Amino acid sequence: MECYATYWIWRTIPIVYLAVGTCGNLLNITILSRARMRRQTMSVYLTALAISDLLFLWTAVLPRIIEKINGTHLSDMFPYVFCQTLPWINHVTGGYSVWLLAAMSFERMLMTKYIIFARTRLTIRNAIIWTCILFVICVFLPLHIFFGYEVQTTRGCQWNEHYGEFYGTTWPVMVLVLLNIIPMIIIIVGNAGILINVVQQKRNLRRIDPHSAHTNVHGNNKFKPMTKMLFIISLFFILTTLPFTLFQIFWLDLDHSTPHALARRDLLDTFFDTLLYSNYTFNFFLYCISGSIFKQELKAFIEQISRRFRRRNQTAPVGTVSTTSSRNDAARANVTESASQNNTMRGDSRA
Repeated sequence: MECYATYWIWRTIPIVYLAVGTCGNLLNITILSRARMRRQTMSVYLTALAISDLLFLWTAVLPRIIEKINGTHLSDMFPYVFCQTLPWINHVTGGYSVWLLAAMSFERMLMTKYIIFARTRLTIRNAIIWTCILFVICVFLPLHIFFGYEVQTTRGCQWNEHYGEFYGTTWPVMVLVLLNIIPMIIIIVGNAGILINVVQQKRNLRRIDPHSAHTNVHGNNKFKPMTKMLFIISLFFILTTLPFTLFQIFWLDLDHSTPHALARRDLLDTFFDTLLYSNYTFNFFLYCISGSIFKQELKAFIEQISRRFRRRNQTAPVGTVSTTSSRNDAARANVTESASQNNTMRGDSRA
């Protein structure tokens, strides 16, 4: 039963994730790049997040699907191409997505706590700088893979014997701490700080003016939907990533002594993998649910595309009719000219 479930899960759910996540992240990039969305610092982080999630789906989920269906990993099929690059890209994109969420949470917490500082320092330019800094750190952190992994004739792509202790014990702990625990703590503390700051500022406003209960804390209508969006995506990240992280900690301790126990562990592994992959797939729907500005820009984008199609459909028949009429006029002119030539020839013959 466990083997049967694992077999069909890998042939259905991750493939749907790949298709939905690709379309959703491309739409995220398109909508977040519009003029109105570019005014928000969070749009910088969310655009980078969409690009990172898209790369993760195609460099981590797709090879995993091929491995589970065909029984062969891309690193074994094309070892000199994917042996070092594939695990390096997976660590870069996965870690970058996590730290982008941590950076957004920390920035929003500062924005709710220090309003004057936020207006002067938390700018679009600084957001771009921070996304670039995080990207560089995430690129260099797993760069040792190019030195530690190598193609071996008998075992395929494996880590070097000199790095065996590092990849067996040290590196998994580094990944767990640096790419999971620390950013997750920042996300939880940041969102809790945002909530506390907003509640405190609303209480202060009520003390000053009892009629200001329904007014925005910042006097800016854009703050509330963007903060709500951050709450939703952070909660979804925790619900999908934390179980996977805990499962990886206890993975080696799970019973796999019998074929049935091994099949049960493989099924759990499949479940938590698909749960993790959903974090990189459904952000577009979370933005539509939580972000009013995002929904407005999405509607404007759809209307813009529909207007373009209507214009093309309206102009195409006119061009066809004009072309057809010009062809008919040319044919009539040719007939008239040939008739006049025939009359001239008859007159000459009579003469």
